[in-house]
Amino acid sequence: MLIYLVRHAIAEDRELRIDLPDEERRLTDKGVRRMRKGVEGLAALEVEIDSIWTSPLKRAKETAELLAELPTFDGDIKEVRELEPGGDLNGVIKRLIGVGHGLRVALVSHEPDMSMLMMRLIGAADEDGASFKKGAVACLEFDGDRAPPRAELQWFVTPKQLRKMA
Repeated sequence: MLIYLVRHAIAEDRELRIDLPDEERRLTDKGVRRMRKGVEGLAALEVEIDSIWTSPLKRAKETAELLAELPTFDGDIKEVRELEPGGDLNGVIKRLIGVGHGLRVALVSHEPDMSMLMMRLIGAADEDGASFKKGAVACLEFDGDRAPPRAELQWFVTPKQLRKMA
């Protein structure tokens, strides 16, 4: 199974939008433009996704909707509470195990959760090695049959690299 870990695109600044609860912060126009270009980069990489799971926060859901513009996407978008900031990463892994073989699932979430999930899946310490910029994407090949479940990192691209591929 392939898993695409996607950090949400650029959102409204928390300090500038103190009138809004954090869960309601939206993507900025710049964030939308850059993510659309990033999706074009994913299309150039011939990425195919069957299902998109997203954090329930507005900025993640908007990023998931942009990701669904991938020309080959004909699946569904599911809101997954475990993907919200500080969510249950073990719960995410359990859900992935239940999906089955051969599917391609994109998970749209937040930092530091994306880094922590990736490091846990590849068998590294949570504190080591990764940092997702807004709009970055990692592709992992997931083996849920192993105990504990593990993944192998296939590639990791920054948002700037994705936009250059578009």
